[in-house]
Amino acid sequence: MKKLLIIFVILNFVVVSGCSTLGSGSKKASSGYQQSGMGLTLSGSLKFDDVPVPAGFQLNVKESFAFQNNTMRVGVLLYKGKALPQDVISFYKEQMPLYNWKILNVIEYDNIQMLFEKSDETCVVTLMPGRTNIMKISVAPKSKTR
Repeated sequence: MKKLLIIFVILNFVVVSGCSTLGSGSKKASSGYQQSGMGLTLSGSLKFDDVPVPAGFQLNVKESFAFQNNTMRVGVLLYKGKALPQDVISFYKEQMPLYNWKILNVIEYDNIQMLFEKSDETCVVTLMPGRTNIMKISVAPKSKTR
């Protein structure tokens, strides 16, 4: 438990200080909001192979961090893109179960938070709507209960 806490503190420090540990290669953001009802498609560039990202969202490399080894992974990935917030919610409700994520809740008040879980991990997708949306994807191991 102490190791996870230390890793989480280091992760937050690195993200706040602007460490760049991820490569580039994501697609450019679209020029405007996508029409509601058309839906969003999956980006071809994923940093975690089981956490989908809508096409048109561009990774902010300087403010993102990911660590993965053969026993665990943690990450905070920041993206910018243009899409209607309801389309982003629909995208994640449809796509995450395809990667074996179970939706726990969606909270909509100013920002939108969607919480997902797997057997040993959690994923929080936070959407901060605006002229250009900011989306934060956080992946971390679940806390071990005693």
